[in-house]
Amino acid sequence: MSLTPGARALVRLAVLLLLAAAAAGVWEILASQAPSSDYHVGVLPGPVAQLRTTSTLFALVLLAGAWLMPWIGRGRDPWVLIAAVHVGAIITIGAMTYGATTGMYGMQIDDVRPQSEMLFWVRSTGQLLLVGCLLDFARRVMLRGPRAARPGASGDAASDRADGDGQGRNEAVVHVEPGDEQAVAQEHGGQGE
Repeated sequence: MSLTPGARALVRLAVLLLLAAAAAGVWEILASQAPSSDYHVGVLPGPVAQLRTTSTLFALVLLAGAWLMPWIGRGRDPWVLIAAVHVGAIITIGAMTYGATTGMYGMQIDDVRPQSEMLFWVRSTGQLLLVGCLLDFARRVMLRGPRAARPGASGDAASDRADGDGQGRNEAVVHVEPGDEQAVAQEHGGQGE
């Protein structure tokens, strides 16, 4: 299976998110150490765990999205959707990283700390963008099927162009039982012998 450039972009973002999740996992372990430990980092482990979980979930969803690209792309990559996914992931993960470094979840609409309210709105903007992308993705998958292959096309672009005229025609191979040659020839408009 070959991936389209749009699917490769989603896979690259998924790999980066998995790396971020791995780093957040190490960070969570260090944040969970006793405060008297030499390995303790002075942040709350809850927001760091939330960053790890969200990064992992986004990465898995993006890998599924790359696999479903034939359904959503229909022959061409939906670059606006792919760019919106990247922007939404960067905003959300960036806001969650800031929240993890400051010990805030970014879930409080009204808080005495001014950074918490700003963090909530930035994180919510990124998540709403991602929800919009997910809804558009679901609409494309549910309302469209995968792009149908042309009759006689092998699915391999190089072999489809092998006839040299760039039209992508392949000859159909038909298995004919002995004694049926005349019926097949008449069916395809040829002369039976």
